[in-house]
Amino acid sequence: MGLYDNPEYRQKNKAEFALKNASENAEDAARVRQELDDKLTRVANTLASAVSENEINKVYSSIAREAEVHRKDAEAKGDTQHARYLSGRLRRLTTIKDERIAELNKSQENA
Repeated sequence: MGLYDNPEYRQKNKAEFALKNASENAEDAARVRQELDDKLTRVANTLASAVSENEINKVYSSIAREAEVHRKDAEAKGDTQHARYLSGRLRRLTTIKDERIAELNKSQENA
């Protein structure tokens, strides 16, 4: 009788690999969150230093779609904390966008 025919061995093996897979999934989720956070920070800096309204709108629209997809995914998984965090980041990006557009419009009026 081989080890794989032993029910205790199969149960132990299954539990071990389930734990390993869960750990890898958690690491992947943390990595994806960190990458998205870094991207949101870079986009915020880009929006704050944009030189035209068109540039602002193009950059903002792409990141807003991506953040909204991640937010909806977090809500679907029941991760309300991460969904609220993404909503807050999106609101902050909207504020940065609106402030920069107002600055550009003001500077164009003065020119």
